[in-house]
Amino acid sequence: PSTLFHNESNLYALSLFNNFFTGSIPSTFNQARELVFVNMSNNSFTGTMPSNLYKLTHLVSLDLSSNYFYGNVEYVFST
Repeated sequence: PSTLFHNESNLYALSLFNNFFTGSIPSTFNQARELVFVNMSNNSFTGTMPSNLYKLTHLVSLDLSSNYFYGNVEYVFST
């Protein structure tokens, strides 16, 4: 849901792998500004990755493998 990351500014790690989730990653994902580790691999996420991922300045590890994303990854992190 789009409210998943509201008021989650202190979230450090997020592990949602192997859950058969579908749909797109909410654009509010970047509101969890303290995220360091994210694993959303092995689901069925679709669409483009949120273009505001670059706002996650503490991010060290991001695993979105084995989903159905399309588009340019370089664009997301080039800002």
